[in-house]
Amino acid sequence: MLTKAGAKLLDYLLPRILPGGRTVIFTVTHSPLPTWEDTEIVAQSIATGERKLLVASGADGRYLPSGHLVYNRRGTLMAVPSTSIVSRRPAARWR
Repeated sequence: MLTKAGAKLLDYLLPRILPGGRTVIFTVTHSPLPTWEDTEIVAQSIATGERKLLVASGADGRYLPSGHLVYNRRGTLMAVPSTSIVSRRPAARWR
């Protein structure tokens, strides 16, 4: 088992294994009927289970070969360079 549900985490969705096979990214929801404020994208080490928040208020994160993380926020495709992932503000918005 890669994850163990905690009291505040309700669901893990849309997992993606990153290149190299050592890390998985996925969407976490914090309420039964989540709003954007109730979702986040996290990365988790498969070996250690250590987690890192990548994006708050985002869903469906995907890593691109260009080194960017793209994700959905309120129906808009967003992107950040994986070397400077931030938790709240995207570096670019693609329309």
